[in-house]
Amino acid sequence: MHLHLARLIASSFALISFTISVLVGLQTGNPAEGILMRALVSMAVAFIGGGIVGLFIEQVVRTHMRKIDAMAEQTIMEEDAVAGARGNGSDERGASAMREETTA
Repeated sequence: MHLHLARLIASSFALISFTISVLVGLQTGNPAEGILMRALVSMAVAFIGGGIVGLFIEQVVRTHMRKIDAMAEQTIMEEDAVAGARGNGSDERGASAMREETTA
């Protein structure tokens, strides 16, 4: 699964920064050229900062996804071991086989 959180967060930061810069510039009565130049600089800086924040968030999400996948795999293996230890004849199907039937 490929995450695009860094780009999404960077773009969000940039748009919010641009909007705030334009609104503050208009409120203070600055000339249009000055407002737009400052808003563009603000947007560029916020995009870079948001990209860095987004990369950190992506890494945290990926780490947690790996932990969750590992825990799920371990649970399935434990359930299979318990089902195999019971040895109930035709009911020897493991938990993973039962899951596959219910998800299909």
